[in-house]
Amino acid sequence: MKPGVRLMARMIGKLLGWKLRGAAWPHPFSDRASGEPKYPVTVLSTAERDALRPLCGPRPARA
Repeated sequence: MKPGVRLMARMIGKLLGWKLRGAAWPHPFSDRASGEPKYPVTVLSTAERDALRPLCGPRPARA
């Protein structure tokens, strides 16, 4: 068996095991009982993203 195939099979097995055992919980951003987000979801406008863009990346500008 090729190493890549073995690795993929192992990863799939681990993910299925976690899912079946419920090990994916507690999730920090969702309520387990309802499945709803614990915190409000916000989407930045284009202007907000453009304002933050210089502060991100490998060489951010000073704030």
